[in-house]
Amino acid sequence: MKLSVITPEKMVVEEDDVEAVYGKTTDGMVGILPNHIPLVAPLTLAGKVSFVKNGQKRFLDVDGGLLSMDGCSVTVLSESVEWRPE
Repeated sequence: MKLSVITPEKMVVEEDDVEAVYGKTTDGMVGILPNHIPLVAPLTLAGKVSFVKNGQKRFLDVDGGLLSMDGCSVTVLSESVEWRPE
C-alpha cells in the first residue's frame, strides 16, 4: 500500500509497498494492513504513527491530525511531524 504523511509545509513521507501502518487515534491504537476497509480517524495530540516497509519499522511523532485509508493508500495529515528514533 502507499503511505503519504503530509504537513501544511511539505510532504514528509511518500512510500510505496508499505506493509502496515499503525496510529494512535482518539479511540485507541489502529493497525492498517493492505486492503483494510475505508477509514478516517482523528489522531491524538502528541500522537504516534509508525509503519513497516521491507520488514523495518519506522516511527513518527505527530501533532494531531487525521489518518485515512481508502483501500490501497493511507494518508496522514498533521500540523507537524517529526521522525523519532526506535
